[in-house]
Amino acid sequence: MSREMYWIEQVEWLVMAAANDDLKYFGNNVDGSNTNFDFNIPTTHTELYLQTTLFSNAENKFFDAIKDKPHIEVYRYIQKSFEQATTRFPELIKAELLENFWVEFWIPNEPESEVDIFHQEYYELQFRAYQASFHVFAAFITKIKEDFRNGLLTPPQPQPLSQQLQPQSIPHKKLKVNITVPQLTFLFKMLNDLNPAIFDIAAKTELSNFIADNFITKATEKEGIKEGSVYNLLTDTDKKTANFWSEKLVKMLQEARQV
Repeated sequence: MSREMYWIEQVEWLVMAAANDDLKYFGNNVDGSNTNFDFNIPTTHTELYLQTTLFSNAENKFFDAIKDKPHIEVYRYIQKSFEQATTRFPELIKAELLENFWVEFWIPNEPESEVDIFHQEYYELQFRAYQASFHVFAAFITKIKEDFRNGLLTPPQPQPLSQQLQPQSIPHKKLKVNITVPQLTFLFKMLNDLNPAIFDIAAKTELSNFIADNFITKATEKEGIKEGSVYNLLTDTDKKTANFWSEKLVKMLQEARQV
């Protein structure tokens, strides 16, 4: 008889299953092949999915697992799941998760093969998202343990489908610009400094976050634009950057007057 899977292991299985579903979705609906997959995309959308829709599924699995158990078995299940949350940190079982991803979802299709470079790189992308989301699952089982001890453990109310995220989220595409981050930031700084104001923002962090979330330059294609760097540039501009825009603004002004 196979041993019982505790909750953190069930979460891991759901994460790997979601990775497999997303990979099939990408091949069938987005590109049709693996050749153009961008392994440098941010994991923001995947993290959001893991911490919302997948978390909701995992939460339901937890309550399904304990609903018919006697009190002592519920205690054991919760305790073992909590222990996993304090020992099965993603970074400590990275190789195990990769093996599970391959064995569970790809070997049935390709029984003679070993994990290839593409699937290993794809797994790395999903692993980073799970690593960044692990604290959400650990916090859940920690609270479950406390609630059970205090006699407050109750199942969650079903979440309407309209409030759940769709499983496959298309990565947010940033606008690539052929100028530097300082030049891009200075353009927004000039617009923000106009009086009366044209941006309805409460703090410069809103502007720096917007720039970082929506733009990419040649030099930041891999790592992305850092919000902190943009924020600093909004208050500290060098003369060279100002001169760059002074020339452009003269030309823009001439073209505007000709409209």
